[in-house]
Amino acid sequence: MEECRGGCARRADNEWTAFRVRNEIIRRKGGPSETVTFFENEHGVLDGDPRVPGHYLATRWAGRDGGASSLRAMGELWSATTVEEAMACLGGIEACFCWTLADDEGHIGFQMSGAIPERHPESGGFVPMPGWRPEYDWKGLVDPRDLPRAYDPEAGFVVSANQNVNLLGRVAPINMAMGDHRARRIAQLLETAERIDHDICARIQMDDYSLQAVELMACLRPHLPPTETGRVLEEWDCRYDPGSRGAVAFEAFYAALVSEVFSPGVGDDVLGVLTAGAGLFIDFYQNVDRVLLAEGSPWHRGRTRDQVFAAAARLPEDIEETWGERNQITLTNIFFAGRLPRRFGFDRGPIPLRGGRATPHQGQIYESGGRTTSFAPSLRLIADLKEETLATALPGGPRDRRFSRWYDSGLTDWIAGRYKTLRARSPREDLD
Repeated sequence: MEECRGGCARRADNEWTAFRVRNEIIRRKGGPSETVTFFENEHGVLDGDPRVPGHYLATRWAGRDGGASSLRAMGELWSATTVEEAMACLGGIEACFCWTLADDEGHIGFQMSGAIPERHPESGGFVPMPGWRPEYDWKGLVDPRDLPRAYDPEAGFVVSANQNVNLLGRVAPINMAMGDHRARRIAQLLETAERIDHDICARIQMDDYSLQAVELMACLRPHLPPTETGRVLEEWDCRYDPGSRGAVAFEAFYAALVSEVFSPGVGDDVLGVLTAGAGLFIDFYQNVDRVLLAEGSPWHRGRTRDQVFAAAARLPEDIEETWGERNQITLTNIFFAGRLPRRFGFDRGPIPLRGGRATPHQGQIYESGGRTTSFAPSLRLIADLKEETLATALPGGPRDRRFSRWYDSGLTDWIAGRYKTLRARSPREDLD
């Protein structure tokens, strides 16, 4: 946060430093050009005009002055022959990714990449720091060897499913992790598998078992009403398969529980936006669950957890809808964006989507930015590194032309969990 006046920002000892001024000309087809002025300093680009007195935000990407190092790291990766060499290359990439690796010597590894600034201990990335206090300035970039990484972990496998991996590093770059239920379920399936092959990988990719539901059902079960819905939940196997009525009943309870706990504090309208029109509850639901499952919390308003769950367990007496009927997505043509009648064949669906927020096969559908958005596998891929083949499933096809036979050639197999095999072509085949 910068305190500004007269085109300058306040610094320590009440000194004022001028911003650098950069003018960009935006040339518009069919209209006059427009000049946009940017004000910059060591803290980044200012969101405002420093000539007008006030406080404004300044933001800077840690990789703003880079680019060449990422290209160099990717180039060096082609010559890497071991997991350790590849980890050293990938650590130099400025964008944040989680990489999993294996080599022909039997070693595996995990490496996070990203230009991560060394921040003040009080700076978690959620609130702006005062720009006039130099102790909050960045102190360079974190050494990639301090980022989360693992080499030949004791478990014998690596799982990456958007969970918190900060424990694998000497620094903690993730300040808001997604839930770890998917990662724990994947690890559970790998630990109990007799061997890791195509079949277990396919099973994991289609798995719709929710450990989140297991945890919440343990608290809900004593409060289930003596109704048909209560019976359905009592017998539910915690799977979000298309034919499940239990998944629909559980989601009704979960919505009621969230409303019971948070609505009095933020209001129904705000809660409706947060749960249905924003990513807060969708992406970071485990933080919400920590409040829901706490034995005591200010959000509970003096009640015990059992009392809160009992209050939220007033569910519809009968739920006939299945998860496949409730959770459906339509694949719309990217150009026409659903504006053409369905009979023209540019769109496909509605498609029953298995899975939920906490299952390995994700299946979340919500509104974001005024349009329907989904968390679902845009590509399934299984690679046995001793074979020159890939098993893949694509929700659509490799062609974007409506009348091509390949427009949606993979959709039926993707829905069913079937894979096609891609094999490497020899140079002779390419010539032929």
